[in-house]
Amino acid sequence: MKLKNKRLLSYFMIFGDFFMVMIGLILMLDGEMFILGLMMLGFLAVDIYLTFDYIKALLHREKVEKSLQADNERAQALRRQWNRMDDSAPLGAQQARFNQARQRPAPQSRPAPQSQPRPAWAEEEPDFSDILSDDNQNVNQTASR
Repeated sequence: MKLKNKRLLSYFMIFGDFFMVMIGLILMLDGEMFILGLMMLGFLAVDIYLTFDYIKALLHREKVEKSLQADNERAQALRRQWNRMDDSAPLGAQQARFNQARQRPAPQSRPAPQSQPRPAWAEEEPDFSDILSDDNQNVNQTASR
């Protein structure tokens, strides 16, 4: 069923609910049927709320479908344009593109990580104990003078 028809039937259902609300009010005014009228009004209030929510969801769905239809039309136009560009390309270029695609190697798993060679400056780290001992000797020589 079309979304527009569902929406129209939902509005008709709300009209029927409002008519039944009047009957519920009449039952409430009657002393013996007060509880039945109150229950009927509660049920109809929930029904009216859910119907309005359903109508809102139908409107949203209609907007989404129109947007998707527009996106599909744009994609089809781009695809037609791309196909025209491929058709207008010289046969040699098409064949080269096909051969290139055929010759691509299959994806392979990544090789295991290998240790990276350390740079030369990293291997020649100064020996701090030598530096400290040189400083101590300088201090001792200065103190002995």
